[in-house]
Amino acid sequence: EKQILRLHNLMHQVRFGDPDGKCLSPAGEYNLRLGVMKELNPDMVATFQGDAKALEGNAFIVEAAVSIGGKDNTVEQNQLNVFRFANRIPLLFEQGNDVITRTAQAMKWNK
Repeated sequence: EKQILRLHNLMHQVRFGDPDGKCLSPAGEYNLRLGVMKELNPDMVATFQGDAKALEGNAFIVEAAVSIGGKDNTVEQNQLNVFRFANRIPLLFEQGNDVITRTAQAMKWNK
């Protein structure tokens, strides 16, 4: 029983490094940019792909694309669009209510 408790305590002290990401297949900045350009035809687009990280033993890569406006009739002029992904899965929970979107919407982009 003492050995189990000792092992338990040791496991909480050990810190493992982040994974290398070889087991993941992110969409990639190039594909994100192409997708946004194809669907929205925006005035401006920027993409980002983070490094592989792990949370509670689950590896993930976060990717994001931000676009402004577009030539499509469904997009308002100077409308900001933020698309977030983790392992190719869209992060739709409370979409538009995250820090990135709120900060970007608060900026005066036309100045």
